Amino acid sequence: MNSERIYIYENSEKVYLDVFLCNESIEYSIKKRPFILICPGGGYYRCSAREAEPIARAYMAKGYNAGILYYSVSENTNCLYDEKNDVAKPHYEVSKAICIIRDNAEKWNVDKAKTAVIGFSAGGHLAGCASILWNDEKLVKALGCCDGYNRPDAVILSYPVVTSGERAHKGSFDNLLGKYSTEENLERYSLEKNVTESCPPAFIWHTSTDGTVPVENSTYLATALAEAGVNFELHIFPEGSHGMSLATREVLPKENLNVARWFEWSVIWLDKILDL
Repeated sequence: MNSERIYIYENSEKVYLDVFLCNESIEYSIKKRPFILICPGGGYYRCSAREAEPIARAYMAKGYNAGILYYSVSENTNCLYDEKNDVAKPHYEVSKAICIIRDNAEKWNVDKAKTAVIGFSAGGHLAGCASILWNDEKLVKALGCCDGYNRPDAVILSYPVVTSGERAHKGSFDNLLGKYSTEENLERYSLEKNVTESCPPAFIWHTSTDGTVPVENSTYLATALAEAGVNFELHIFPEGSHGMSLATREVLPKENLNVARWFEWSVIWLDKILDL
């Protein structure tokens, strides 16, 4: 395995993309590899370790190259909103990371048409921003890209923060928008209100007993995707707390084998969507 760190901003070491590449050999059946970009959760306050490297290792074992985005969080940045470009910094960063992956596709032996993004909790909101708000006018202007170069080909959302409405995880939106929590921005970053037929296919999972991010966040989004005619798969498990990651012994004091099934299901779904 080879690794590389790429800083999103030239003048900051706090926001970066860690890339993990499978070694290549003529003995391997996979040639150009798909890529999965990982957005850990943490309420836009921090980036959770259990939703970072364990996820990368799991997908690499399935033949994917992987990257972990350590985006701007309130733990190390005073303001997560870029007033000049009128866009949330993490939203810009995840879209920039997708562009970086495609820019380096040849070097990294990646099929740029098979780029997926996965996010957990607030990282799920960020992955949702990448897939639903990829053509946001202010974002596209800030990126300087066109023709959907920053649009992922598939998205996996794990117990995601979605809505800024009644069932919102208020802390995530407070950290993301701060004093820029205007009615307009809350609508703009309430994902279920911005779904269109141009969104990529989505795999969503949640637990009905999630006491931090209500399960309605996922059901609201699934309803919006269905109404827009977007391909999606939804799994709601009857039991499980928030932040379960892979739900294995590596990341939880007690594994949950029922919930842990989401990972294999996501691989089956992703392989089909990306035509692997």
